[in-house]
This record gives sequence, structure tokens and C-alpha cells, in this order.
Amino acid sequence: MSTIRLYLDADAQDSDLISALFLRGVEVETANRAGLQHASDPEQLAHAAAHGLTLYTFNVGDFMALHTAYLAAGKERAGIIFGEQQRYGIGNRCGACCGSRRCGLPRECETRLSF
Repeated sequence: MSTIRLYLDADAQDSDLISALFLRGVEVETANRAGLQHASDPEQLAHAAAHGLTLYTFNVGDFMALHTAYLAAGKERAGIIFGEQQRYGIGNRCGACCGSRRCGLPRECETRLSF
């Protein structure tokens, strides 16, 4: 089975989370690695969409608005997973990202939101 491919925006780039995901075989790209650490939220989502990556972010408000705009415009993108920055530990955040628990195959995550 394929695994989810993630893009962590600038606020969600926790090195412990990245390491835990990597150890579980999850493909992870970060805003820093992509050279987008100072990019706008629309640029972050556009990058994730262009590369078929599911976005992981803490920024619910802005990305909910972008999600709605993408749907209204009929644009395709991978899913968005909203993490809670301080409420859950690395293990729980990693589980939320790993795909098999939430989405199954990566294709099933397209246009989906997860909290």
C-alpha cells in the first residue's frame, strides 16, 4: 500500500514529528526544504497541490478559506490535515499524518480535510 505524502508548512515543521514520520516511511517535504518558509498561505497550498502532497498545518482559519476557494474554483489538490500545535504529543500527531489511519490510499485524501 502507498503511504501519504506530506508537506509541512512553515509553522508545522517540528523536527521530532518529521523524524517520526520518516521512520514510518512517510514522504515528508517541508517549507524550508522547498524554499518556501516565508511564502504566503496560498503559495504553500499551491506548492502542495502541484506536487500531490497533503498539507499539514496548524493554521485552520486561513486554510479553511483556501479550501473553500479551491472547491469553488474546481481546483484539484491533495488533502489538508489540521494539527493542534500544543495539545497532542508527537505520537498522536504522527498517527494523524500517516494516512493509513485517516485516509487509506493517498488518492483518497484528495480535497479532504482532517482534524
